[in-house]
Formats: sequence, structure tokens, C-alpha cells
Amino acid sequence: MKFSFIDAERAYFPIEVIAKVLLVSVSGFYAWQKRVKSKLTAQNEIEAAFKKVFLESRKTYGKKRMQAGLKRAGILLSLETIKKVMKKLQLKAKTRRKFKATTNSAHSHYVFPNLLAQHFSVPVLNHSWVSDITYVKTSKGWLYLCVVLDLNSRSIVGWSMQDRMTADLALAALQNSTQKPWLCTKDIS
Repeated sequence: MKFSFIDAERAYFPIEVIAKVLLVSVSGFYAWQKRVKSKLTAQNEIEAAFKKVFLESRKTYGKKRMQAGLKRAGILLSLETIKKVMKKLQLKAKTRRKFKATTNSAHSHYVFPNLLAQHFSVPVLNHSWVSDITYVKTSKGWLYLCVVLDLNSRSIVGWSMQDRMTADLALAALQNSTQKPWLCTKDIS
């Protein structure tokens, strides 16, 4: 405590004067300063090793795998210390997204024929619409988004979002697109 005070005030007063007032030796202050510098150097080396191991892992290592990676680099630290240093350096591991199967091809429902036959250039507006369903992860869970797209204008003409992927999702998106009288130039039913 006294040595840190000397370090803070040395710009204003001579070290010898402050040491004499605080009843400490000047050599003690310089020994303390050397210890602090070596501790900071060691801390900087550890932080550099943390960053190196973390970047080599493509930012995927948590505290347990960081401990193993640092051990390979010759640095032995407890999990609690690793947790604190990672928090200090703002190193947050990316989590892998879990695979979510959304298509069930083993069903007994009728499969409609492909009328487009991979011809996606359509010269007339509202002649051909295509649709697809995707899923979006939110803080509340998965949401499914069905979009209807006009192939001529490449604009979205209808969409629907629900928390379950059912036939109602696609039907709602199609119904949403047919309820826009300014969009449809002919009856599509």
C-alpha cells in the first residue's frame, strides 16, 4: 500500500522524501516495483497465450478446452482462473448450432408434380409463384417462416410465420398472398 502510494506520488515529490515520511526504505520500493513489473509481464504473457489458443480454436473453446490447450502450451491454471481471465479478455466461446431436421420425406401424402421443370425465367407477372419454408432460431424457440415469391418480379407476395411447421403455415402464406388485390392481375384459384 505504501509502495503504491510512492509510485503514484513520485511525479510530484522525490522518492527519498516520500519513503522517509512513510518510514520505508527506497531499496524496498525499487524491489516492489521490480516484482510488480515481472508480475505484469507474466500476466501479459498468459493473456497472449489465452488469445492465441482461443483464436486457434476458431473461438470455440470454453474453459475446459482452454485449460487443455493452455496445458499443451505449458501453462497450468485452474478452471476458476481461466473463467476469470476469459471474462476479463471478453473471450466468449461460439456454440455450435444443433442440427434440426425439418423435412420428413417418409410420408404417405400426395406429392405434386414439378410443373416448372427448373424453368425459373417467367415473362409474365403473377404467372408462377414458388414457396419455401425456413426456420429461424429466436430467444423463445424456433419459428418457421413460409414465403411465397413471384418468379417474374422476384418479390415476396405472401408470407406466414408460426411456431410449428404444419400445412396451415403454407396455406396461411398462400392465403396472405391472394388477399392483396393490387398484386393479383388474374384469379389463381
